[in-house]
Amino acid sequence: GIKDEFGENGKDMARDWSAQSDKFKPRDFESTWRSVQSGHVGIGTVIYLAKENGYIPVKKLRSLKEQTVPTKKSDEISKPIIQASSPRPITWDKAKILWASVEQNYRFRDDKYVASHPYAKKKCIECAAGAARHSVTLPNLWRDEDCIIVPYYAYPTDELIGVECIDAKGTKRTFGNKGLLPLGNAHEQDQYVVEGWASGARIFLEFGHKGCVYIAGGKSLQQRAAKAISAHTNRLVMIFSEDDSRG
Repeated sequence: GIKDEFGENGKDMARDWSAQSDKFKPRDFESTWRSVQSGHVGIGTVIYLAKENGYIPVKKLRSLKEQTVPTKKSDEISKPIIQASSPRPITWDKAKILWASVEQNYRFRDDKYVASHPYAKKKCIECAAGAARHSVTLPNLWRDEDCIIVPYYAYPTDELIGVECIDAKGTKRTFGNKGLLPLGNAHEQDQYVVEGWASGARIFLEFGHKGCVYIAGGKSLQQRAAKAISAHTNRLVMIFSEDDSRG
């Protein structure tokens, strides 16, 4: 069902799921995955069987939680936040699939592996800086393109709301919504907002991993992000702006 829905992009997801079984054998998984043909079992069958065995869909689970969560204080409601758009953009499913394929797999998020990507090397990035590296296919642009994948989260909920993919030439495409990627300790005094993954990674390294650097998915998001962080932490937040005239 996973292969029918996601193709090769679903392989790591299927492997991680299969690995939860005591009967799991890596070699058997590889041969089975190669032998499976699409079209026999759809993702709908997987979801149906999951429900039969106790799975509760996310939307239903959220509605149950909302019934039991106490009402927030008015001052908390009024604080600025960064969140996903409503309705979700049509690229949201692509964002979920891309991040699910790398999130739990260490080799795709290894510091040396990400830092050896051509774009990271060009920008002198020496660590993963919260990102991952994986192949991405996008009609009329990429086919199994080696990309850096940067996750974007809501604030302050830390909900994944999108990803940004960057190829070797620096071409960028966002799936889902733009948001924030925090690097460091959000409880430290020094808080910074930076535009772009490469700039945020460089500043984080130069500061010796001290404080918290929030990578914003765009210049227009920096001011909103700084206001939200300041409101929730009661700290002064510094915004780093890039000099576009220097290229």
